Amino acid sequence: MSLMIDAIREDGQPKEEGWPYLDAIPSPVAAWMPPKDCGTVFRHAFVNRTTDVSNVFAALDAGQPALLAARISEQFYLPASDFLIKTMPNDRDVANHALVAVGHGTNDGYPVVLVRNSWGDAWADRGHAWVTKDYLAKRLLGLAVPFN
Repeated sequence: MSLMIDAIREDGQPKEEGWPYLDAIPSPVAAWMPPKDCGTVFRHAFVNRTTDVSNVFAALDAGQPALLAARISEQFYLPASDFLIKTMPNDRDVANHALVAVGHGTNDGYPVVLVRNSWGDAWADRGHAWVTKDYLAKRLLGLAVPFN
């Protein structure tokens, strides 16, 4: 989490249209360079919070995004057609991953979090999917919110 916090504070993040996601990893990757002018870069200080999903909801209710570090499972790679990622039997955890929580609501009465993934618009619903509270609670490794 400290590396993500440092990167957003020091290097910042441009708008996606200024530095779009790559469709494929360049070859050779060592020759790849970022765009010379990606437009405005947004920087902000973030602080760690305890990894309780209620802190994700609190940040979103305050109008702030939440940076998440989480274990992701096999289904995360190809979410169902309803773009809902939920706890399922035999769904193995396979990797750690960083996400941004950008909204929340309910699905059939159960709390869900809308996450933005870094894998581009081809993943889930234009880069977004709904994650159930119980799925996230079991896998949340780190949480950071903007420092005001």
